[in-house]
Amino acid sequence: MTQLIFIFPSFLLISPILAVSIFGGRDHWSTECTKERSQNDMCQMMIGLKVWRHKKNITEQPEISKNMTLTELKMYCDDRFVCLENTYCYKDSYNYQLLDECIEEVFQIGPMSFCLKKLREISNSEPNKLSKCVKEYLEKNATSTTDCLVIKNTGDCLLPDVQKDCDPKFLAMYKQYLSLRLYNLACDGRLRYRVPGDEPQNVLNPTNSTKQIGEN
Repeated sequence: MTQLIFIFPSFLLISPILAVSIFGGRDHWSTECTKERSQNDMCQMMIGLKVWRHKKNITEQPEISKNMTLTELKMYCDDRFVCLENTYCYKDSYNYQLLDECIEEVFQIGPMSFCLKKLREISNSEPNKLSKCVKEYLEKNATSTTDCLVIKNTGDCLLPDVQKDCDPKFLAMYKQYLSLRLYNLACDGRLRYRVPGDEPQNVLNPTNSTKQIGEN
């Protein structure tokens, strides 16, 4: 009975996520969509619960993310992506954008929060030490975006100050995170969605489209 009491409120909390995962982004033209709907929906529900718990744990104890690699940080996001991919029922664009959204959230509430806290402390005490674009970014308290150009420009803006003022161990993860966002959102030619949505692809048109991500 105790288990049922725990599961029911947890299900209510993740039900909006499940509704999006199960019913949103469907590829109606797919001829490969698996027939084992109940099995796949259960897979998504269980992994959705793990994703929710992971985010909740990091929100309540962000310090646990300090020693995580990017792979560890995004593990449950990856698991949900694989689950959705294996159904062959959803558009590539939807799957990758849901993956990006999940990684972005755990990254921001986890390791990035410590770096931004440090930059804000510097902004309050020695604002001249920060570049103009970083100060503008902190003042705006910018929310997440899927705009490729904004992601690229913001990353280029923050990178020097991240390197200079944040934990030295964080720099490599930050670079991997930026590269991964541009990859998952099909910004730079390294990824082409097999079944695209309405969003433009390869917006940045890099000269080297075969550049690899250091850690997926």
